[in-house]
Amino acid sequence: MTFRNSFQLRAQYIRDRMLTMSLSNYTLTEDYGTEYVIGMGYVMKDLKLRMRYQGRNKTFTGDMNFRADLRMRDSETRIRRILEDDSQVTGGQKLVSIQFSADYDFSKSFNLKFFWDQMLTEYKISTAYPISTIRAGLSATLTFGN
Repeated sequence: MTFRNSFQLRAQYIRDRMLTMSLSNYTLTEDYGTEYVIGMGYVMKDLKLRMRYQGRNKTFTGDMNFRADLRMRDSETRIRRILEDDSQVTGGQKLVSIQFSADYDFSKSFNLKFFWDQMLTEYKISTAYPISTIRAGLSATLTFGN
């Protein structure tokens, strides 16, 4: 949803489920998960940036886009042995992801983007340790053609 003042708001709820049946060992494998996504963004129209290049001041006019997302996902893998009437969790994780990006259009064909993404993962089985990863960087996109 985009408001009149260029503020954006997003919300998603995602559920998934997959069942696999094996007739060779009479097991049913079930993968299911739920995910919640809350996001917001803001667009600054016609933002002017002044830079000094080769001794001269150069002014760029373009749109600056900000975006932030928070994702929470809970997934689980369960194996059910049909003949023994047994069920066991064999995998799954709780994942929290925080994403932020800001990009600026210097021209119609050149875009510069800063991004930061942090993921916190906690596994459902006891043999895996919690993991935290951070990805951050700068991305330049040059577009040829129309």
